[in-house]
Amino acid sequence: TGVPFTAHTTNPVPFILVNYDENYTLREGGCLADIAPTLIEIMGLKQPEEMTGKSLLVRK
Repeated sequence: TGVPFTAHTTNPVPFILVNYDENYTLREGGCLADIAPTLIEIMGLKQPEEMTGKSLLVRK
């Protein structure tokens, strides 16, 4: 159908970020949909508008 299946994106998922910039921390309360936007931010790319998740990175 070409439509993303996103029913699973509200499940809590452990996410550990190792050896990253010490000026950042991870916010609490994220969900599966937030992991891809977090990785996109780390890579310095622009998040597609179709993504509903938010990056877990928080600047200290």
